[in-house]
Amino acid sequence: MTLFATTKDMVEEAEKFGQTLAGAGLKAHQLRRVYEKIQCIYEGTQNLERLGKRDVAELQLLKPWLAYAASRKSQLKALQQRLKDLIDKVKDDPKELQELYHFVQAILAYHKSYEK
Repeated sequence: MTLFATTKDMVEEAEKFGQTLAGAGLKAHQLRRVYEKIQCIYEGTQNLERLGKRDVAELQLLKPWLAYAASRKSQLKALQQRLKDLIDKVKDDPKELQELYHFVQAILAYHKSYEK
């Protein structure tokens, strides 16, 4: 199972989020915190055939952190909801986590390109 129908769909959605978040005045460092948390989990699972329960639990624990971040920065609310939905779709396949990682990485890159 994949999180997005195609890589193109993922990239297009990431661009929309990046542009919207930049236009809303969100600073790159605020978005980078989200990216770094997902990156940390992703890097620990790169050579695995299946995600362990601990890896999935760490992903699930991002949801309350994202909710807190969104409560402090309202610009993150839509991203928080989308990432929550994607996190729920990640089961034990490292490819799903990789897609999530690349999605957030692309959002950050697009955000940086649209940031004023």
